Amino acid sequence: MALDRTWYNALVDDDGSNTVGTVWGKDDIKNLLDSVDAEIGRLDGGWINFAPALYADAGTWSTAKAIARHRLNAGAISLHVSIEASTLSTATGAVHIQLPVLAGVWIDGTAANPVTLFLGGAYEIGAATIPPARNVLTVVRSGGQQFPAGGGLYVRGQIQYVV
Repeated sequence: MALDRTWYNALVDDDGSNTVGTVWGKDDIKNLLDSVDAEIGRLDGGWINFAPALYADAGTWSTAKAIARHRLNAGAISLHVSIEASTLSTATGAVHIQLPVLAGVWIDGTAANPVTLFLGGAYEIGAATIPPARNVLTVVRSGGQQFPAGGGLYVRGQIQYVV
């Protein structure tokens, strides 16, 4: 999308006499800068917070604090998730974070992205994917291990996918 050129089309070239032509005032420059800012904002959207629903392959997954946000920028979506001190009711192979439906955006998140897991008092690396045609971030432990039942599971990551 091109910048709005209404301000530009109203300009008159200086003929060299300093009597013909458009004088640039602060308002003119402000309008130009506002147009540029609006276009940059459209291409590099800000972070949008959302309340993610959490669920697991087996049992329930709950937490008192889940932070999630996303932004679209230049053909990619970035996701940031931080699930604090969560509890699983039963051991499970995967946990899932429901993402908002983004109109007109198709996420191919089949490539695994690393996420940081903290469970049982230790850090480890897990993998996050978004299955095709679903708005769900799926997180698994490395080596196919199950997440144990109980509390103290933290999941953190910033993930980027081309859209």
